[in-house]
Amino acid sequence: VNGAYLPIMLEDEAEKKRIKIALEKSGVPSRDYFSPSLNTVFKPKDSCPVSESISTRILCLPLHYYLTRNNVKYIADTIKGVRT
Repeated sequence: VNGAYLPIMLEDEAEKKRIKIALEKSGVPSRDYFSPSLNTVFKPKDSCPVSESISTRILCLPLHYYLTRNNVKYIADTIKGVRT
């Protein structure tokens, strides 16, 4: 199913990796987004610490027309299982 993604921002990169792995094991697609921070790609003179931090913590969850309430609960429960 082709659809959009719902970005969520997590506490840190380690949490993002744990959640991404748990989602993958549960059959839920997710992906990095806004990563890497564009300033690191184009190497500007000034750093962008906020952008660099956020880019390591954003994870996109599936969002599409066919997503059911049960799907949403399954995704949320998977994430909660990692965070507790």
